[in-house]
Amino acid sequence: MVLDIGNTNLVLGLYRGEKLAHSYRLHTNRQQTADEYGLLLKSLLAQTGAGPDQVEGVGVSNVVPELATRIEEACQRYLGHHPRFISARLELGLTLQVDRPAEVGADLIAGAVAARERWGLPVVVVDLGTATTLSVLSSEGAFLGTIIAPGLEISVDAISRRAPHLPGIRMEPPPRPFGTNTVHSLQAGLLLGHVAMIDGMVDRIREHLERPDLKVGATGGLAPLVSSLSRTISVVESDLVLEGIRLLYRRNVS
Repeated sequence: MVLDIGNTNLVLGLYRGEKLAHSYRLHTNRQQTADEYGLLLKSLLAQTGAGPDQVEGVGVSNVVPELATRIEEACQRYLGHHPRFISARLELGLTLQVDRPAEVGADLIAGAVAARERWGLPVVVVDLGTATTLSVLSSEGAFLGTIIAPGLEISVDAISRRAPHLPGIRMEPPPRPFGTNTVHSLQAGLLLGHVAMIDGMVDRIREHLERPDLKVGATGGLAPLVSSLSRTISVVESDLVLEGIRLLYRRNVS
C-alpha cells in the first residue's frame, strides 16, 4: 500500500508486484483521528477483496505534518505495519543538490525518483497539485531544484473569493487565446496563462542548463488537460508519485 498525502487530496494506491491494481483519491481531512483513518484504509482494502494480512508494507509521502503521527498509528493499529515515510534521509538513488535537502517535499522526491526510472534523464517533472511545481533533474541524476507556483485550483479559488461577482468557470480552454466574454476571458487567463507560465519556465531552464532537448513530463489530476495545451510537456503519468513511493519503499525496505 502506498499513500500520497497532499494538502488537498489523499491518494491511496494498492500494488500487486509492480502493477498498480487499485487507486483511490480522497479529500485530505486534517480533522480525522487515527482510528478514522485506520478504518478508512481497512475499508478501502476490503473493497478489493483483500485483508490487512495481505499487505506486505506501507510507503507514505506526506506533506501535511500534523497528520504524520495519526497515519503512523492508523497503519500500525489497523494494518499491522509501521509505515515508511519518504524523506531526504532515505537512500534515494539520486542526490539533492539544494541548500537544505531536508526541506524538499516527499512528493517531489517520489516524483523525481519515478521520473528518472520512467522517463530518463535529464528531465523536468511538472506536478499539477495544490501547487504547481517544476523539479529539475540533471543527466547525472542530481535533483537541482524546484519552481513552486500557485496551482490552478488555488488561482480559481482566489479570484472567486476576491471577485465574487465573476461567474464560475469550467476548467477547459476557451475557443481563442483571448476572451470575448467573461467566462472565456477567465479561462484564457487562468488556464492558458498557467500553461504559458509552465512553458516559459521550461524555456528558461533549458536556456540555463544549455539543454534545448531537456524532456518535460507532467503528473497530477490536471496533467492530461494541461499537457494537451502545452508545447513543452511531452509525456504524462498521472500516478507518477505513487510509483515513486513504491520504488523508494522497495529500495529502503529492511
